[in-house]
Amino acid sequence: GGGGGGGDPAKPLGCLPHQLRGSLATFGLVHPMAHAFEHCTACNPKVCQAYRQQGFGLVKGACADASLLGRVSGLEAFQAECDALETDFALDDDDDF
Repeated sequence: GGGGGGGDPAKPLGCLPHQLRGSLATFGLVHPMAHAFEHCTACNPKVCQAYRQQGFGLVKGACADASLLGRVSGLEAFQAECDALETDFALDDDDDF
């Protein structure tokens, strides 16, 4: 489960899923539940703290600069680390089997 309404009393709308998946076969919705991603641009503690401090200013900033939330949440640095690992892996790739 996990739609609006119940669940997490810390949130006024209850549990808010990051995804909703629909099924054409059953015309139903599934609310997948998983652990929060450490660098989520929506629920990361640093993003939430920035929103508490800046309010709508953070929203305006995110609209003006598409990479703002990635920097605040650490997602941008995480992506750079992954790209560096991918580059290192590609350099070590030998076709000698």
